[in-house]
Formats: sequence, C-alpha cells, structure tokens
Amino acid sequence: MGMQRHELCQCFLCHSRPCLINIRALGSSGQRSIVSATDDQLARLRQEIDALDDALLDHVMRRVELVNGVVAAKRAARTIGRYLRPGREAVILRRLARANTSSFPTPALIRLWRELLCAMLPVQGPFSVVVGDDTIPLWDTARDFYGSDTRMHSVADGVAAMAAVRDGENEVAVVAADDEILIRALMAPSEQPISIVAFLPFVAMRPETGQRCPAFVLSRHRPEESGEDRTVLVFDADPTDALGDTALDVATWRRWPGVWCVEIEGYHDGGEDRRFSCGSLTATVLGAYPAPLSL
Repeated sequence: MGMQRHELCQCFLCHSRPCLINIRALGSSGQRSIVSATDDQLARLRQEIDALDDALLDHVMRRVELVNGVVAAKRAARTIGRYLRPGREAVILRRLARANTSSFPTPALIRLWRELLCAMLPVQGPFSVVVGDDTIPLWDTARDFYGSDTRMHSVADGVAAMAAVRDGENEVAVVAADDEILIRALMAPSEQPISIVAFLPFVAMRPETGQRCPAFVLSRHRPEESGEDRTVLVFDADPTDALGDTALDVATWRRWPGVWCVEIEGYHDGGEDRRFSCGSLTATVLGAYPAPLSL
C-alpha cells in the first residue's frame, strides 16, 4: 500500500492547533465537507455580529432615554443651565480611548462617540455651529467634531463667527487658531467676552482621510476644566523672560506684531477680569481647552 500524503492546515477557523488533513483520502467529497464547514462557521459568526448590532442599537436607544430623563429632571427643577460641556465630553472620550484595547482605530472610536454626544445636544437646547470661513480644512475639522447631523454654516471670517456667537445666533464657533485678527478681537474688552473652550482636532487623523487645520472653538460660556487642559494667554510684550522665571510649561507659541499668544499646560481661570499675572507681566486669558488626545 502506498504512503498517504498528509498536510497541515492552519486558518482562522482552526481555534486550537493546526489540523492534519489526509489530502489523498479527502477527494472531492472531503473538499466539499471543508467548504460546508467553512460556510457554517461564517454563518455563525455573522449571526453573532448581527446580534451584537441589535444589542448596540438597544444600548443607544437606552442612552437616548437616559439623556431625555436628565433633561426632564433639570427642567422640572429649573436647573437646565449649561448643557455644552466640553470638559466633561473630553473626560468621556479619553476614558473610552484608553479603555479600547482592540484594533478598532481610536480616531474612528472618537468620531463614533462624538456623533452620539452631538446628536443629543438639540434635545437639551438650541445648538448650531458657525465656521469662521468656507475653506475645506476648517469646515471638515468642525464637521468631524460636531457630527453629521449638526446644523452648520460658514461666514466670511473668524471675527464674523465670533460676533454670531456673541449675538446668540449660534452656540459655538469654529475658527482658525492662527487668525491674528481674531486673536486681537478676543483680547478687546467686552461686556460679554467670548472664550476659547476647545481645540480641534481633538485627536489626530491620518492625512489621507482629508484636510484638517488647527482650530479653536469659541463660546459665550466660560471654559470647563477637564483635568488635562491648556490655557490660552496673550501678552502685549515679549513674555520670554517672564515665562522663563516661572514653572509654567509652554505648549505653543504664536507671535504677531505686538501680540504674543501663548498656550500653557494646565487650567488657569483669569477671573472676571480675565487677567493672569506672569512675573513682571500681566496676560489676558482668552480661555482654556481640554488637551488633545495623545495616541
């Protein structure tokens, strides 16, 4: 009797160890058996995925019910108050990103939860976004963060976007972070100052997924501390020496004629007058934002 030929088969369907297959003994019927077993396994996996999809939807709908319950309770107690919570949102996103041990991309995970968070904002109160120009990078940066169903429109520039927020036409503005004219406008004294409350992108995206640009989010509300924050200061004199004499950790510099815009690590509240002492100099606090997620 001639020797029978055996081969090892290792594939994703074999959970424990390579399978020893008698190739000659299989014949056409054996090959059909393998195909049939593969089809059965795939069918079971797809059924499990479908069941998970149903469970995910159930949890999403339950989350909607809970948010509606929170809103109803606040309205009953007349404490609806502030519902735009960039600090709390950042805490949620960081917790989920750090808990993700799968191969699911973190930027996609953040985008998924941003959709969940933003979809429920109109339930709590008016919500729309104004974008500080009509360029694709700024628009896409805003859309990434504020979701596919949020009402958005663009205006001529960052100053016009700031004015729309101040006048109550929109709840937040997304503006270019390197807009010198806007930074000067934010510095100006006002009875209703506008604050920087977030920085975008919150998580870095791959370049091939589209164009984005550094942007600030502006609001009529004061910034909210998240535990990992940066404060935006502006000086009207070179603060290099003054900052060097402190323990402040500088994250970013932007400089224009007569204006130094400095982002420092940590949350610093400038109080009602928006002032921050730094050695021999005093800065204007333009706001603070949750530090972007580090991958």
